[in-house]
Amino acid sequence: MSPTPGIPEYFAGRDVLVTGATGFMGKVLLEKLLRCCPDIRRIYILVRAKKGVAPGARLETLKKVVLFEPLLKAQPDAFAKVVPLEGQVNDPCMGLSEADQQRIVDNVSVVFHLAASLDWRAALKRSVLDNTVGTQRVMEFCARIKKLESLVYTSTAFCQCEEDVLEERTYKPRVDPHMVMELCQKLDEEAMEIMRPSLLGRHPNCYTFSKALSEAVVAE
Repeated sequence: MSPTPGIPEYFAGRDVLVTGATGFMGKVLLEKLLRCCPDIRRIYILVRAKKGVAPGARLETLKKVVLFEPLLKAQPDAFAKVVPLEGQVNDPCMGLSEADQQRIVDNVSVVFHLAASLDWRAALKRSVLDNTVGTQRVMEFCARIKKLESLVYTSTAFCQCEEDVLEERTYKPRVDPHMVMELCQKLDEEAMEIMRPSLLGRHPNCYTFSKALSEAVVAE
């Protein structure tokens, strides 16, 4: 029986998709993959155009982050494997062009979904659309990927704050995530804010609530 491959061997020759690569944890993951998995074939990162700055320009800005300095000193062409794709997780098909969709469907075998809105002051509708609906869109798209072996979703330790003791398992939320997503897609922000206290329960903000719903969506 052949030995179980290590992490670098597992990723050798693979194409990977990362959402949220420009965020804090996304940067850490991207640096780790580039530094520790030298034979990874390609890393697609989903990047939305922001304040008129195109995804390619945002990638150039990302490369200048101090985290990547040791990597680029040792491997100046490390980012040649990184391909920015314009999109947004809460859009159908993650907002990808037809050509980019096909590239992902045909080539990717591992997806890391880290994208999230971390604004604790955000309205309920915005948090659910960005985090819960966004996760649902990613799940729907991943179902189309031909060679998918792993989908890794990152949550937060605070999303199950209604529980006194946390075990290593998923938890069913008090409210149906699909019902909440449907309401947020149909009703305006003002109407959702009226419903906010009854929906959130003991959650301190809409961020933790939306992430708890997202966990339930992934667990399905």
